[in-house]
Amino acid sequence: MSLNCPKKFSENELSSMRRELSVLLEGMREDVDYETFPPVPPWFDAEKFNKGRRFFLDNSFSIMFSHFTFLLIGMTVQRFVRVLVLTGRSSTPDSAFKRYMKTAMFLEKWYRGEDFWDETSAAHATLVAVRRYHRLANELVSRKKPVEMNAKAPVEGDEYSAAAQETLDRILRDIRHLPLVDEEFSNRLLKKDASVWREFPIVSQFDLSLTLLGFTGGILLCPEYFGIPLQSDMDHEGLDGFVFFWRTVAYCLGVSDEYNICRDSFRAARVSAVAMTELYVRPLLKRCKIDSLYMADAIGLGHQKNLSRFFPSARVMLCFGGNCPGVNVDLVQVRKSFTWNEAFQYYYLVFVFKYVMRFKLTRWMLQKTFSLAGALYRSFSGR
Repeated sequence: MSLNCPKKFSENELSSMRRELSVLLEGMREDVDYETFPPVPPWFDAEKFNKGRRFFLDNSFSIMFSHFTFLLIGMTVQRFVRVLVLTGRSSTPDSAFKRYMKTAMFLEKWYRGEDFWDETSAAHATLVAVRRYHRLANELVSRKKPVEMNAKAPVEGDEYSAAAQETLDRILRDIRHLPLVDEEFSNRLLKKDASVWREFPIVSQFDLSLTLLGFTGGILLCPEYFGIPLQSDMDHEGLDGFVFFWRTVAYCLGVSDEYNICRDSFRAARVSAVAMTELYVRPLLKRCKIDSLYMADAIGLGHQKNLSRFFPSARVMLCFGGNCPGVNVDLVQVRKSFTWNEAFQYYYLVFVFKYVMRFKLTRWMLQKTFSLAGALYRSFSGR
């Protein structure tokens, strides 16, 4: 089956996906309570929560890489791009690098930290900080008139702009005939999305649900693609713990349970992730704009400038993420235009996650190397 073909769903499965997404979309009109940090919920289970944390410690390299991959894919969602452009904190390589390295540090504090409800803990402090950032973004967005906002190119010059436009043209050629599981339903959703944004320009419950998909989508849709084995009951229990962990994070950030895609088990969360990806994200790819490439490039160029020039470019990450089962968008035309360096980056990623991560020893070595790199970065950055 071609990578550009969606998975075949039965009519019952499609009906379930439509219902799930329709409920989530109601969150577009729902505000988030940014003022009051919520109390411990009655459903909280410390044992499940810690299973999620242990799952991260056992698979930190794969999970963090999946976060980064789906962050880049998320740049194709105009709701994200509009807010990011307005806030202006990640539109240049340096500002994007600082923003997303700070995000990575926050994630690590949540995964490795203390009690979320202990006001003296770093985990609680960072959750409060994120709630404050979301509140400020919401206030900024709601004050602005609902006009089209354009991202600035992360690199000045006609040569860069021409190259970015060529990449966009290649992406659009690749996905022009992208088949969708229910194109009519998706088109209605996207019209509603645009209409609601004009009427309610807020950072809503639905926006936070989409953000949650960005952090969990790689693991919910295709854990094995990112090198996480599913060979035993312990692996599946770990995935349930991962979902519970993110249910708790989302709750602490103000997401109501009815709009939280990580409620219940891994299986239930995967249904929500598939519904959002198939009926909302994949259709949006056909409407990709130059703003999306500018924001994605800012992230890639920032990491190359501040970490290593061998760090995968945004184009490489979009191609790698596009081939993820569940996304299923093969950007052939973009790959054909790779530089030698980009071709090496892409096929190196494919080799690592398809072959190297199969073996327990090499997975363990990568985990240790990743943990050491993180410790060194924290040491030198003073974080």
